[in-house]
Amino acid sequence: MKFQRCSSSRCGRPYQVNEFSGQAGGGTDTGVIICPHCGHTETRWCDSVFLVHALSAEQEAQFEQNTSSV
Repeated sequence: MKFQRCSSSRCGRPYQVNEFSGQAGGGTDTGVIICPHCGHTETRWCDSVFLVHALSAEQEAQFEQNTSSV
């Protein structure tokens, strides 16, 4: 599990990404990450499946606090 910020300049909100690796297939497949806030899509060359979840208001505030102090 990791947290990532939407790459859309219109959104930029953080969300949780869970990556589940598939069988080694040479990395020729694409995995799609869809922002749960705005629907922006990001494609990755991999053999993984991504499950994405919006953060709660408390988690999002904590994420913002942690990233602003870095």
